[in-house]
Amino acid sequence: MSRWETTSELEADAAPAAVCLPGARMGHPDLIDPGDNGGSRLVNTIYIEGALAPLWRRVLGPAAARALPEAQRAVVELASGR
Repeated sequence: MSRWETTSELEADAAPAAVCLPGARMGHPDLIDPGDNGGSRLVNTIYIEGALAPLWRRVLGPAAARALPEAQRAVVELASGR
């Protein structure tokens, strides 16, 4: 089976509890970890898996990879009340 993925990490000065999404677990390697500076480190992965992954990777992959960091920043802004 074919798989494509993209990962984005973002260091934020918001408390981990403030940016924790429903269903997310603190310390989960693909979600939210306490950062070294007392803030949060968000790590998100988008993946496409299956027989058609090579096709969808070309169609959706570049846009998903570009959108993920901005989505993370939006979550932090909402959590920070900005």
